[in-house]
Amino acid sequence: MRIVQVVSKPECDNFLSLVKKKKRELRQRKRGTFYHVKPNRWKHVSYSGYIDFHKAHKNISIFEIKTRASDGNDWQLLHSFLGFLDRHFHDTMESVTILYRD
Repeated sequence: MRIVQVVSKPECDNFLSLVKKKKRELRQRKRGTFYHVKPNRWKHVSYSGYIDFHKAHKNISIFEIKTRASDGNDWQLLHSFLGFLDRHFHDTMESVTILYRD
């Protein structure tokens, strides 16, 4: 399991709602690679595993990336999610921290 902690800039009111809104916009245009599975959980169309997310504090959002891949390809979901965040929210984020839990 990988835990991605995102600290948004002080002027951003709700980073998690921005992420959800962007994912909806992309899916409506048939461009997104993540899809909604259940409340606060996404899956990727190609990579195994899922992403759970919640708001920890006003400016802190937590994303738990869990994979069941035993073939050593679990990095792909993390890589895809970090790319999504960087492409769409680089100007809104202050820092990104990755915690490795097994």
